[in-house]
Amino acid sequence: MYSRVIMPLDGSKLAEHILPHVSTLAGGLRMPVDIVRVVEPVEYIATDPDSYPKWDAELEAMLTNVSTQAGEYVNHVAKALKDVVPEVNQIFDTTDPVGHIVSQANRYPDALIAMATHGRAGIRKWVMGSITEKVMRSVLNPMLIVRPKEPNAEPSEVKLDNVVVPLDGSDLAEQSLPGAVALAKAFGLGMVLIRVASSGVETLSMVEYPAVVYQDLTRGIQEDTEQYLAAVEERLEAEGVTDVEKVVGTGYVPTAIVETAQQKENSIIAMTTHGRTGLGSWLIGSVADKVVRESGIPVLLTRFAEDSA
Repeated sequence: MYSRVIMPLDGSKLAEHILPHVSTLAGGLRMPVDIVRVVEPVEYIATDPDSYPKWDAELEAMLTNVSTQAGEYVNHVAKALKDVVPEVNQIFDTTDPVGHIVSQANRYPDALIAMATHGRAGIRKWVMGSITEKVMRSVLNPMLIVRPKEPNAEPSEVKLDNVVVPLDGSDLAEQSLPGAVALAKAFGLGMVLIRVASSGVETLSMVEYPAVVYQDLTRGIQEDTEQYLAAVEERLEAEGVTDVEKVVGTGYVPTAIVETAQQKENSIIAMTTHGRTGLGSWLIGSVADKVVRESGIPVLLTRFAEDSA
């Protein structure tokens, strides 16, 4: 499934909400964890050239203090993780945090990058701001995203019972299935397949149809959707996944996905997104963005790059 988990932290309470999720997944799947301590570079600008020696000394002292505090923080986190995961590695640098995250991700292309986000202003407002934006543009790794409902609260323990997989009938969307299957098998989760069937309202808003035609149209869409989900279920059963529920959603796609996931206790959502196109080009437009912001449920994103297909 994944070779390891790469977990960037910036020392904030918000970022720490990813910890119980990493502990659960890495512990259950017996994966090593790489803690990347993210610290923005510190720069001093001296207006008086004669003060450079003094500034250099103060800058060196500040960097030493930052490094010491960051090291102590990572040691504390690592100590807690070592009780549940097979291996914990610490990666720290004050000059190029993005480069270190990207370097580690490129070294392990099948590693899972796990991060927390505010989510209130969209996926663009991550806990580490522009650092995550740069990482997202530079790697194709799968990502686990958590938007805590109470960012300043203490992280709570994580329990998983269901993995919800949104599908739209495309091969792209189905790229999330292998990861979802691996989770279902490893943790004994139920799989919930959801496809949101178009109601035909968009078409009918421009063209007037008799009621009988409208009914036939929506009935056909419903039948096609059910047949598609049944075919996916059959494939999953062949892979050994027997606890599968099929949901045909209607209406606004993100809302239907969120409502379905919220109705299932202790869920994680697994879906696909494009890769190396920034944060604005998610599967089905901004569906993943809205799901992350609105659900408050961990989202496992499988990155799919068209140029690598």
